[in-house]
Amino acid sequence: MKTKSIVLLIVMALTMNVRAQEIKDWWNDVSVCAVNKVQPRTNVIPYQDEKGIRDLEYRKSPYYKCINGTWKFHWVEKPADKPQGFYAENYNVRSWGEIPVPGNWELNGYGVPIYVNQKNEFPSNQPYAPTEYNPVGCYVHEFNVPSEWNGRNVYINFGAVKSAMYLWINGQFVGYSEDSKTPAEFDITPYVKKGKNKLAVEAYRFSDGSYLECQDYWRMSGITRDVFIYSKPKTNIYDFFVKAGLDENYEKGTLDISIDINYGKKVPSKLILEVDICSNEHAQHRLHKSYKKKISRRTLVNNKKEEGLSSVNFNEVIDRIDPWSAENPNLYDMIIRLKDKKGNVIEVLGSKIGFRTTEVKDGQLKVNGKPILIKGVNRHDHDGNTGQCVSREMMEKDIKLMLQHNINTVRTSHYPNDIYWYELCDKYGLYVIDEANNESHAQGYEKESLAKDERWVEAFKYRCNNMIGRDKNHPSIIIWSLGNECGNGVCMYEAYDMVKAYDNTRPVINERSMYDYNNDIIGIMYSSQSYLEQFAENKLDSLNRPFIMVEYLHAMGNSCGGMQDYWDIINKYDQLQGGCIWDWCDQSIIMVDKEKGVKWYAAGGDLGELEGIEDDDSFCCNGLVTSDRIPHHHIAEVKKIYQNINVVPVDINKGIFEVKNNFFFRNLDEFEASYTIYTNNKKLQSKNLHLKVEPQSSKRITVTIPKAELNHKDEMFIEFSFREKKNHSLLKHG
Repeated sequence: MKTKSIVLLIVMALTMNVRAQEIKDWWNDVSVCAVNKVQPRTNVIPYQDEKGIRDLEYRKSPYYKCINGTWKFHWVEKPADKPQGFYAENYNVRSWGEIPVPGNWELNGYGVPIYVNQKNEFPSNQPYAPTEYNPVGCYVHEFNVPSEWNGRNVYINFGAVKSAMYLWINGQFVGYSEDSKTPAEFDITPYVKKGKNKLAVEAYRFSDGSYLECQDYWRMSGITRDVFIYSKPKTNIYDFFVKAGLDENYEKGTLDISIDINYGKKVPSKLILEVDICSNEHAQHRLHKSYKKKISRRTLVNNKKEEGLSSVNFNEVIDRIDPWSAENPNLYDMIIRLKDKKGNVIEVLGSKIGFRTTEVKDGQLKVNGKPILIKGVNRHDHDGNTGQCVSREMMEKDIKLMLQHNINTVRTSHYPNDIYWYELCDKYGLYVIDEANNESHAQGYEKESLAKDERWVEAFKYRCNNMIGRDKNHPSIIIWSLGNECGNGVCMYEAYDMVKAYDNTRPVINERSMYDYNNDIIGIMYSSQSYLEQFAENKLDSLNRPFIMVEYLHAMGNSCGGMQDYWDIINKYDQLQGGCIWDWCDQSIIMVDKEKGVKWYAAGGDLGELEGIEDDDSFCCNGLVTSDRIPHHHIAEVKKIYQNINVVPVDINKGIFEVKNNFFFRNLDEFEASYTIYTNNKKLQSKNLHLKVEPQSSKRITVTIPKAELNHKDEMFIEFSFREKKNHSLLKHG
């Protein structure tokens, strides 16, 4: 049996099939995390043809339909008061209120948002969720299934629901899901009908899963990402895993593609599977590779419906490719066609792939054989106007600002982000540390830690599997993270082993594993500068692993002043490879005082309080930018220190400078370089420079210093400028 199938069967321990009359209070049962869910998988939304694959326009596919909007909504403070039978087809919801989907309840008039850092926002009694104050939100919405989908499978995908949800379609129970930061996807084919269909969701603010969602974050509820339906043919591509790497010399591309075909109940006599790998018009090395396999046998896998699955593999070594890195985010289009025995296309899928390696070798984290530096930030899903619902436009603004300020890495603190974020990181070039939605901070790190409690083993693994199942094909993801501030123990040991068995192409980190075996990279947060030096000098790690601070430099108030001190030490030792600043944007909520006509930023406690729970005030406001993305002054310090091109004076009087290229994959001839000389009151001279400096190299240059008559009060300044030549110049390196 293949490794992938083994992992699938392990995770099945928490996934159940039930009939409607067996519905239970799974929101308060740590042994159940999901019922009737589709196993986590990559984006398998089919295209009508291959034209949209280049721009990943799957949302324009005729087989995709977003059902966001204004839904009917009913809210109560405790489960005992929830409306009974509201999911029935004849239940009248006209008197109910309404709520935007996606949207946080608490920012739309239902309940109180609270900000806490370390504590649970409810009385702790693990593994049980509270039953007294535990708001329940019931949603009802009608949607139409396009008539063109007749005879096809229909799926519904909830991008994120906090913290647990039950789903009914047309009065029939469909399934249950926990994990508020990865999709809840269900096969609704047996439940939908022609014309209007009624969707009903019962969501809980708190569940047993809330003990694993104790992040330093606003604690709010609701459906916070897109909800959509999509359709696939009865025989379809169920999932695929692309391992696109480099050979041992980092010169040739290696391709290992595993594709799962779902036959359903009717097994075709023969199928044809085709895979094309195509480069875009900007590629240095043109590539078009085609692979074809005929499938004439069925392999049964014990998945939730006992359907027939076959796994098909393609393996290839490719001589000339353009590797992917954050500095050069070279992507290829992968087209997958499933055909019948006559050659008629059954289904077309597409994905972007990038050839790159990521490994721990010789005591360093290496991408494509180079020991990169992590010049990173932590990023929460947050928008000052919409809370935890972050639009595509806001994500695009985030990545633009990050790249303009020389940030090259994002840790998705402390849960998987919206899928669009990874598409942007693939396209524009950001390394990603992808983090599972595991944080049990309130229970501590010692003997009371949930990571040491065997009752929670499958829940930890379930959330890690949700992350890697969805995100496995993104080249931008270079490290998997098992979670944050959970402690370490049997849960994390088993999660580590599972992730490594599933994906052998990426290192795994767990901040609280410290120096234990289940940590490929030492990621201790907020290490002092003296401790970093002690680590590097005294070889504190017997396994010779790199040290990357998953959090450092708490960017609150007038901050970031000690950043250069950190980087003087990081640049001195090979095993110290940077870190991620806490954090990207303030978690404030934007309010408007209508009487005064002014905008203000609300923090913890400003929007109300929960009885018995003390908020953590403004500790949520520790970003490099405001919650509406206005840069704070201290981000200028970050931009300066994270820059990859440095000019150092050697002999100013003679105009001699040394230009250092700190990139790992880019030559400075890719930039438009110039210098300008000023006095206090005027520009004296401006000239272009033509520089060719290899990565990790330097070159001395001489500039002409004008012989100007200056009075004794004047000073002379020289400014060097490097700008991108490429099309996305606004996004890169100021």
